[in-house]
Amino acid sequence: MQSNDIFIKKTLRRYMFPTIFTIAWTTLITFVNHIIIGKSYGETALTGANIVSSIVFLYFMLGCLINIGSSAVASVALGREKYDIVGKYESFAFIASIIFSLIVSAILLIFFEPIMHFMGARGEIYKLIANYGKTMVIFGFVITLMYFPFNFLKLDGRNVTATICFSIMFLMDIVLVLWGIKAGYGVTWVAKAYIISVAFSDLIGCVLLVTYKLTPIKPKLFKKNEILFFTVSVFRVGSSAGLNNLCNMLRTILLNAIIIRQLGSSRAAAFAVVCSIINLTSATVSGCGQTIASMVGVFYGEKDYVSIRFLMKNAIKYAIIIHAVITGLLIIFARPIAHGFGIWRASLLDKTVFDIRIYSLSLILCAILNVCIYYYMTIKVNDIALLVTFGRAFLFVSMFVYVFAFLKLSKFYAFSFLLAELLSFLIMMLMCGRHRKEDQVKGVLLLKDYDETERMISFSVSSTNQGAVEASEKMEEFCMENDVDIKLAMTLPLALEELIVVMNEHCMVGKGSMTDVRILMSKGKVLMRIRCGGRLFDPIAWYKDKLETMTSEELLEDDSLGIRMIVKKSEFVNFSCTFGVNNVIVGM
Repeated sequence: MQSNDIFIKKTLRRYMFPTIFTIAWTTLITFVNHIIIGKSYGETALTGANIVSSIVFLYFMLGCLINIGSSAVASVALGREKYDIVGKYESFAFIASIIFSLIVSAILLIFFEPIMHFMGARGEIYKLIANYGKTMVIFGFVITLMYFPFNFLKLDGRNVTATICFSIMFLMDIVLVLWGIKAGYGVTWVAKAYIISVAFSDLIGCVLLVTYKLTPIKPKLFKKNEILFFTVSVFRVGSSAGLNNLCNMLRTILLNAIIIRQLGSSRAAAFAVVCSIINLTSATVSGCGQTIASMVGVFYGEKDYVSIRFLMKNAIKYAIIIHAVITGLLIIFARPIAHGFGIWRASLLDKTVFDIRIYSLSLILCAILNVCIYYYMTIKVNDIALLVTFGRAFLFVSMFVYVFAFLKLSKFYAFSFLLAELLSFLIMMLMCGRHRKEDQVKGVLLLKDYDETERMISFSVSSTNQGAVEASEKMEEFCMENDVDIKLAMTLPLALEELIVVMNEHCMVGKGSMTDVRILMSKGKVLMRIRCGGRLFDPIAWYKDKLETMTSEELLEDDSLGIRMIVKKSEFVNFSCTFGVNNVIVGM
């Protein structure tokens, strides 16, 4: 018998690494494309491409705002078994991604030249990069839509499918870009290859999303009078994720301007390399946070605070380990990375290496804060999520850069990232303290105690017959300790044991697999949840079908007494696929 920490760890690992790899493909495209631009078209083109990437962040912002917000709200509804609402949010995310992106593109195209000049793309830089930027803007809706299949495939338990889609996108982009360079096309072809690859990935992801569902979620068209409600709820929850990309855009614009003015255009090329690394490492930084969002949503909807605590503890542990490794690699390989971007001049090379190494020191704290931001976003403590996001991604970084500039120490601007993360962490702790006093919640996770009338236990057992017996014994103890009705106390242990045995037999779980059990008693009623991996199998539907084919003699000999009593006496029995595993909920 073990705590359900086993189940949380396995589910977290199964979600985290595909999520990181999926985001990695999207960020690696920009990283590799900028390497190719720097090596093939020179430092001027690299600086220009970095300026255009600030505009592309707008579409990333919309994608995060709409799709992360929609999937986070939908995950809470999924935890409450409200599948129609989940379907409506899925439809809203798809439509809103296209409409809002087209509006932004129309505005940008009207004011494209003055915007580019304002961001520092003048003279030779503008001539070289103008068509590249316009291509990105015209097809910006394709970039925003990229986040739709990713987030909703993850919610459906098919995170590996999303990873495959985006890996195809990355490979397709690299092939097209290299082919175009060999054919003699200019830098604009890099933008075209990117858009073609992203559009193809969007198409595959959307088709896979609607053709095969693990959960009972189906896209459902929302009513006109629901548009405002959906917009407000999605933007409220997704605002911190969207704000992060907006702040990245504003930060890049501001720091570019300061560095060019204080240190010259050559140092701006070094900053372009740092920006590319920021984009690349956002795969792991954001991946750790995005992984827990849907899981927190489901657990929060179920009021499973024990699982939330286990989840956050392990998510932060993995975030620290992953980014400690990445920090070490960036420090060791900073020089080869700079060479990869075509930077060889000794003076500029040393400055670029210094900037990379100093920035890398901020990654561990950055990852921890992102996990917390996505957590607060999901449980709708938006003031913490928004302020910490705005502070660490823009306000505090910009403030420290200005301080270094005022002190004539602009060459040390890279320290601003680490200082901003430290200050953001302090602000987050202070705001948590205020919420604890005002909302009567506990800890950094701001969770309420269970109601005095509620009793809860959660644990994991091995997916074996012995594990089923252990779960039954645990249920007996729970019923005795909480004065459960005698008839119910006799039924529940037997039913739990039989359900686990039947699911083990039909789900074909592997050796070492665990079954997660959660029992919640409130006001004399008991809610029992069982989760296990393996093949999709609904034990209650299976037993009902079995009853219809059984003869009277077979009914007398049937040894599934516990399951039979559940079928007859339960108030409700729900089966679904949550986190890609079998999920049975029984209310009695």
